[in-house]
Amino acid sequence: MNPKLLILGLILMIGICGVYGMDITSSGVYVVGSDINENEDVNIKADNVAIIGDNKQIGIVFIKKSDLKNITIIDLTIKELSINNYDNNRINLNNVAISGGTYGIYIYRGSENKISGNISKVYGEQYGIYIYPGNNNTIEGVNGEITGNTDKGIYIYGSENKISGNISKVYGGQRGIYIDTGNNNTIEGVNGEITGNGNDGYGISIHLGSENKISGNISKVYGEQY
Repeated sequence: MNPKLLILGLILMIGICGVYGMDITSSGVYVVGSDINENEDVNIKADNVAIIGDNKQIGIVFIKKSDLKNITIIDLTIKELSINNYDNNRINLNNVAISGGTYGIYIYRGSENKISGNISKVYGEQYGIYIYPGNNNTIEGVNGEITGNTDKGIYIYGSENKISGNISKVYGGQRGIYIDTGNNNTIEGVNGEITGNGNDGYGISIHLGSENKISGNISKVYGEQY
């Protein structure tokens, strides 16, 4: 498979045309040739796709069209990772930071998706990690902070989801970790503070759930209210 350059601003290219709001519809290795600004998103509609970032940045990465896709993203900052209404996708992130979108990682009506690798940061303006509703999703290899700047650091509505890594901090503008109506969820490897700020601030809040587990070397749990 020949690399295809995702280069913006060029009229003539070899192998691919301009990629403003680019759709990837065929398998292959795609190398980011220049930074894609925050409004220029990538819609992945094919299986067996690899995006090589060369430490650049793009907009939101949408996993679209079907289930059962294998996606690899390497050395890249992405604005948001979005899985909407799809199941059983396998997404490997190696040296990837997620920052700048409404959500960091967004899973809506998706189950049995697996996101793994080495994720240096997950930041969303509203939510860091958002799963609603979803079951048996796995996010592992988060080796940095998880932040939901104005709302929740981690929000889970569903059961048997797992988030793990060496998580240095979980911060939410309202709640640090909120498990809403779910059982047997696991969040492990939290090796720092869990903070919920604001008037409705909870460090950890579990609503209508049982046998959920939060573990690690947690140095502090702080909520502005609870």
